[in-house]
Amino acid sequence: MKAVLKKIKNVLWDYNDFKRGVIMGLISIIIYYILQGGTSIWGYYDEAFARSWVQPYGALWYVLNPFFQNWKIYSITTVIIYAGIIAPQIYLAKKGKISPWIVLLNIMSAVFFRVNQTSQDMTVIAFAPLATINPWFGALLILQKMAVGFSWNLSDPYFGTWVNQARGDPWEMPYLFLIGWFVFPLMVWAKGHVKFTKRKVLIILIVIAVIAIILILRQHQTCLEVTPPGAPADGYHDVWVCQ
Repeated sequence: MKAVLKKIKNVLWDYNDFKRGVIMGLISIIIYYILQGGTSIWGYYDEAFARSWVQPYGALWYVLNPFFQNWKIYSITTVIIYAGIIAPQIYLAKKGKISPWIVLLNIMSAVFFRVNQTSQDMTVIAFAPLATINPWFGALLILQKMAVGFSWNLSDPYFGTWVNQARGDPWEMPYLFLIGWFVFPLMVWAKGHVKFTKRKVLIILIVIAVIAIILILRQHQTCLEVTPPGAPADGYHDVWVCQ
């Protein structure tokens, strides 16, 4: 009986077919949202973003996006910097170190960000395929997307602005893409390196629960929009201070 059930399972469940189906599904989703994008792949101008001197991103993001206040230059440099990061990964894919499908999905996701007026997130996901080799590369996404690296106790205006910005709709498609690029490579790495026991699954669930509680508490944190002393009261120089 067990042999019969095993044969039925093998017929109904083929991992390679499942993997191909997931990849094709992801490619289809990305293509759909690329076609739905409201901006040009050749560049666009976001005045509000360019004129805001404090962005809700980490110190690493500022290093990789040095010209965000000059949008004509930034529109070009984002592509150049992203290409410089992804090019070695294309080489690793040719050598069989990284799945070429994951690199392709990353490039398509970068195009998605470009045509959906979120070019600033191109460098955020640029290192994500490397997390399939070493999960610590996933931290580079967090270090860019979270406003960390400016103060030891997160009392700076960058973190306050991030907290306020993060209160927006978490189900917007760019946010889902970012979450996917943090989780998906780690899942690929874990499949070949981690044997999931009940204890490990419990630890993962506890971590998820703690993160969820932190996010819920953050939603109720009091934040005030203030204009720094000496800054023009034009709204673009305002920062958020959270208590």
